[in-house]
Amino acid sequence: LGYTGGSQGWYQQMGQAGNTVLQDYGRYVATRFQAYDNVLWVHGGDYNPPDRTRMRAIVDGILEIETTRLHTFHGARGTAALEWLGTGETWLDVNNIYTSKSTVIAEAQGEYNRSTMPFFFIEGAYESDTANATETRQQAWQSVLSGATGQLMGEDLIWRFATTSPTWQSRLDTEGASTLIHLRTLLESYDWWTLVPDFANAFLTDGMGTSAARAPAARAADGSFAIIYTRDIRNLTVNIGLLTGSQVRARWYDPTSGSFATASGSPFAATGSQIFRPIGNNSRGKPDWVLVLDALP
Repeated sequence: LGYTGGSQGWYQQMGQAGNTVLQDYGRYVATRFQAYDNVLWVHGGDYNPPDRTRMRAIVDGILEIETTRLHTFHGARGTAALEWLGTGETWLDVNNIYTSKSTVIAEAQGEYNRSTMPFFFIEGAYESDTANATETRQQAWQSVLSGATGQLMGEDLIWRFATTSPTWQSRLDTEGASTLIHLRTLLESYDWWTLVPDFANAFLTDGMGTSAARAPAARAADGSFAIIYTRDIRNLTVNIGLLTGSQVRARWYDPTSGSFATASGSPFAATGSQIFRPIGNNSRGKPDWVLVLDALP
């Protein structure tokens, strides 16, 4: 649909074409891509349309051809799909949040509490534009440790396919993008789907920070492990007594290299609170770290 329904999209042209043509177009794209099983249909596009029938017409056309792929909605910044569409749009299968870099956790908490379906982080601040590499990681870690089932990131030159130097191809391996592989590697080494966000700060009791610097914490439902991300070097006070077992192993995970370093004094008796603080910058010379806590017998 395009930002504000203007020249970056086709909202106006959709109105001119009419819903019958739009439904035909839905049938066309569904037929074109029905052989692919890795499709997520994303409706909208940076805009909350005052006339939803144009969007619904395309949805209806797609659903005439295939009904197995999932559908989501990309609205205006600050809009969560389910929040804006409500429950009346029965085609909506996956929720999402679209935020600024300072509101990721707040938006995620709202949808974690509201959503009857999975949600993911669809768009935030772009690397090399309004976010640097550390802030790109910050948004990603904040979202997945706040209940999101996944996250997407963007880069300024890539989204607009810049053809003059520096070109979009030169930005395919930026620090922010290339280091996010370590987020996936860590999560896939644990039963990540059991993580429960610590929105009430019962686990991370001090050093949470605010706004973009807010440290997300999540603990496994069975108390077997926990993960905390901090964008900055500061004291984190953690109620490790909420983990199961008699001891807690504490390690610092470098989100830029994927390497671990044992926290000083680890393992700890699994009782009361413990203060943790990174000893210095990570391998890229940046201040962000991930604290990984494992319950031991």
